[in-house]
Amino acid sequence: MPSLLHPFIVHVPIAFALFYVPFAWLCIRDRIQWSWFTLYSLCLCASLYGAMASGSVDRAIVEKNRPSISSPLEEHEGSAQKAFFFALAALALSFAGKTRFREAAKIACGLIALAVLASTIQTARLGGNLVYKHGAAEAHAR
Repeated sequence: MPSLLHPFIVHVPIAFALFYVPFAWLCIRDRIQWSWFTLYSLCLCASLYGAMASGSVDRAIVEKNRPSISSPLEEHEGSAQKAFFFALAALALSFAGKTRFREAAKIACGLIALAVLASTIQTARLGGNLVYKHGAAEAHAR
């Protein structure tokens, strides 16, 4: 029976990432209290971590049944890790929002939010290629 956990979970961080930049902008402009950005970043990190954890379970199945797509899997995983580490950086930096460096930290978080969005889109594109181009979903049917 195919595992539907990873395909379900991966859409959560994609949705978080799509709204991350506008949310960061509202927080930078003080339209929303900065602590909400910290909470949003924490939720994004948790959802990215969950997607990566569920992906590692699926990876074992796919590599066993389709060893030829090992390289695209590694590229997809690397891109997901990049998004996760960018999100972690934004989360860590968001705690500087209450210090004397708050303006620089807010701007840096906004730029990192763009990096999170870009790397999440790249990860999603690579994941789509795995499923539709390389047949990763068919590995579960075997």
